Amino acid sequence: MVTKDIMTPLVVLLRECSAGLDSNEMSPEKKDQNRNCIENIANEAVNVLWNICECNSRAVSIFNKEGCLESLLKYLHRFPSNVDLAISVAYCLQTVTEDNPELLKSFSATALHVLESALLCPVSSMEYILLKTLIAGTIWNLKDIIPSKSQAESINAILKILSEVLEVDAAETVVQMKEAETQRVKSAAETEEALENANGGNFVDDDEMEETPPRRKARRKTFISDLLPSTDKELREATALLTAQQTALEVIVNMCCSEEPSDDEWEELSSSDESDTFMENSFSECSGQLLSPLCLSHEIHSALTNCLIPKKVFEKTAFPNHVAVDVCSRNPTWKHLIRFAKHVDFLEAISSALRALLQTMASRNIPQCMTPEQLMTLCKAGVQSNNVGVRVNVVSILGITGSVLAKEGGTLETLKTIGCFLLDVATKDASLVVAGEALDALFDVFADGEEAEKASVQIKLLSALKELQPVFRMK
Repeated sequence: MVTKDIMTPLVVLLRECSAGLDSNEMSPEKKDQNRNCIENIANEAVNVLWNICECNSRAVSIFNKEGCLESLLKYLHRFPSNVDLAISVAYCLQTVTEDNPELLKSFSATALHVLESALLCPVSSMEYILLKTLIAGTIWNLKDIIPSKSQAESINAILKILSEVLEVDAAETVVQMKEAETQRVKSAAETEEALENANGGNFVDDDEMEETPPRRKARRKTFISDLLPSTDKELREATALLTAQQTALEVIVNMCCSEEPSDDEWEELSSSDESDTFMENSFSECSGQLLSPLCLSHEIHSALTNCLIPKKVFEKTAFPNHVAVDVCSRNPTWKHLIRFAKHVDFLEAISSALRALLQTMASRNIPQCMTPEQLMTLCKAGVQSNNVGVRVNVVSILGITGSVLAKEGGTLETLKTIGCFLLDVATKDASLVVAGEALDALFDVFADGEEAEKASVQIKLLSALKELQPVFRMK
């Protein structure tokens, strides 16, 4: 689509919609109608732009060159009156701001203020929660241009939003929303029946209208439910919450995995003459406002712990509430929520976030948030997934936690269970990637520690590893 130059008319359309929203050349009534029409068109255009930019780097370059940011920020500014348009914009902004240093130069203080206004919006509907979560992800992508004095405040604001999103019980919310929908439909039906009774049932069908004498008072047989706009408000709210939670998990992964160089990179920097050059460049590139990755890391870890993020992420690994599943399964329009909760993208987001958090906590000697029993339950369920990414994540989680337990006392039996489980995965999983991850996890768990050494002997780890060689050759 980009090679066929879809971006040129799309950019023009975005600009025309932006200009149309500023027009004052009509009456207030017509202006409102025109604004709604323009906003609907803009919403569709932004959705197209987002989808193209998500899969095409050339489209992102055109986005930068043509200054599309200005139009999008103008649309986002309308979030109090049109949350659907704002959500579309937020999706697009989160996409185009990722790994895009050229675009970051275009963000002025005014632009950041627009994002901040949306982030701090007091409305708590599920759609606004989704909006704020997407904006939080966008602000995280912009961390390199946030002044050092504001970094801690920004990180805390982001994690506060993510924490609030994850704290919501999705299953309970689904049940509540379905009950609200049922009650709304029932109330409409009761009102409809009451009106019909009040009019003595003297309704005339459409086909009878033509035959009605002119002097006879007659009215079309119209039901209140026909007059009400077709709405799936409750379903939209439930879907928005699940989407917001998936987005929050993905942002947490980014925060845990990319906020600082690896230990090896820091060792290289600190032991070479390049370290001074690196610090000087960092200082000059930030216009004198040094963004210290080590400092940023400390702030992130503190905020993660203070907001109870690890605990809340782990709670998302629980199996879906049977009441919510039953409610959705009995209603065709709600069935997609079950598929959403069980969709590989959602499961991978949860397992990726948990993996990143456990790795971060292990590297900082922060106590793990899972008991061995919870760990094994999660991993046994995870390795049954058809998605390779989910299986890789749960195997890695087992390796991370096992390596921590190996340094503690009284963990012999747990380490034996972990070792046997990982050997089984390495032997039986059809994916070479998953089997390789299981092998890496075994080396991590049994690399060091008195308990680990005892466990390796008792499960005959060495001989089991030798038997794995032909298995890997076959894969």
